[in-house]
This record gives sequence, C-alpha cells and structure tokens, in this order.
Amino acid sequence: MKLYKARRNGFSKKTPKKSNSFEKAFIERLGKTPAEFIHTKLSAGSDKKAVEYLYDIVSVEIVRENNCTPIPFEKLYEMVSRKAKEQKRVLESEQEISRKIKLCQREYLNNVDGRPFGGLYAGQMDLLYGDNEVCNKIIQIGKEYSSVEFCDNAAKPDFLEFKRETLPKRMKELGITENPIVQSICEKVIRGGKSPKSALITIYYAIRSYLLKTEGK
Repeated sequence: MKLYKARRNGFSKKTPKKSNSFEKAFIERLGKTPAEFIHTKLSAGSDKKAVEYLYDIVSVEIVRENNCTPIPFEKLYEMVSRKAKEQKRVLESEQEISRKIKLCQREYLNNVDGRPFGGLYAGQMDLLYGDNEVCNKIIQIGKEYSSVEFCDNAAKPDFLEFKRETLPKRMKELGITENPIVQSICEKVIRGGKSPKSALITIYYAIRSYLLKTEGK
C-alpha cells in the first residue's frame, strides 16, 4: 500500500508509522489487540480464512485512517497458535498431576489406631518430605516403574504386583526402609494392626503426592 502527501512540485511518499501505532489504533477502534481479536474469533469457532478476511477489512480501514503499518495476519496467527498450544499443554499437565495426586491419596492407609494416617504421622512425614535423599530415591522408583506406578484400575494385576511386591522390595534395596523415620512409622503401623507393606505403600504415595504438588514430578 503506497501512501502519498501532496506537495507543490508533485507527490512524495509518506513514511508510514511503526506497527505499534497500528496496534494502538486497533485497540482504540476495537477495544482489543490484533492478537486478542484473532484469538477471540478462532475461539468462537471461525475458521482461519474467515478470521483473516475480517482482520484484513479492519486493518485496511485502520491503516487508511492512521497512516501506519499493519501487522501481518500470519505473524499474529502463528503467535496466537503457539500461545494456545502452550496453554493447552499446561492445562493437560495440570490435569494429569491432579489425576495422579488423587490416585496417590487412594493408596493411603485409611485408619491407624482410629485416626487418619496423614494426621497421625504428619510431623514425621514432613521430615521425610524435606529429606532430599529419600525423595530422590522415591523419584527413581517412579521413573523405573512409570508404566505401572499410577493406575485408574486399582485391581489391575500389574499395578497390584508393583504395589504389593515390587515397591516394598525396591524401597528396601535403595535403603529407604533403613531410614529411622520410615522405621518408626512402620513400627507404629504394625502395632496398630496393619502390615509393614501397607505402611511403605502409604509412605511412598504420600511422598509422591507431595512431590507432584510442589515440583510437578
């Protein structure tokens, strides 16, 4: 688009203003940025070509009235698309973390000496949450058995084998069961009529839940 201003001896090219002037004029006219305009139209269900057509119509008017350089539609479309994909990725990640936390809580011992496990051993569990060595070993187990660590079907054979056999064994092999706090909790759980495996399973998933909440892993 060539813009001219009249002069006594003919016409000379008028220097267009920068793109940020276009964005400012766009906001003044429509109450939103060009990117927001495109995002709104796409979110409402309009296809790319229809949005581009509308954007071009508005842009031509703004450029004509404000003598500024328009921002190319493709540049804005790519920016909006990247942002939408990132937002979707973050949302899906948050949903997956939330799902895993619920599965962790499902594995907690419900009743030890008439009280919930979390409340009964809250102080000791806080110490384990702050023990980097224990937490790193828990993460290691999670990586080794990521395919079976979390399962929506609590009765699935692979999950039950992991929870009841593999998990306690790996916690012992990595020395987690030698931790004094872990031993103390297990002893109290046994005195409460529960199995030591149940205590280890609860400790494992309580730490996993904590790590998912605080570090997303």
